[in-house]
Amino acid sequence: MDPSGNKSDSATVKVLDKTPPAVPIVYKVSTGDLKVRGKTEAGAKVVVKAGEKLIGSRTADKYGKYTVAMKTRRKAGTVIYVTAMDKAGNVSKARKVTVR
Repeated sequence: MDPSGNKSDSATVKVLDKTPPAVPIVYKVSTGDLKVRGKTEAGAKVVVKAGEKLIGSRTADKYGKYTVAMKTRRKAGTVIYVTAMDKAGNVSKARKVTVR
């Protein structure tokens, strides 16, 4: 409403999120580990792969912390890739991690 009392029509504005999450933080992964842990955007889906093979996925908690279980231990030198996808479907660049 303006100072004269005139009302304008209301408008709905839809804002699209096209910004991917930051590259996930991944804590050290050792040969004895059965989990990949780290931090990303809160509520993001975290995907862990070895090459094109899916190892596992998990949704980060409200603090952005995540733990993805691995069915088997990885050999030293194995390279894994971790990405995060936000609720709008935007996917981060992959974090490359080498198992030590």
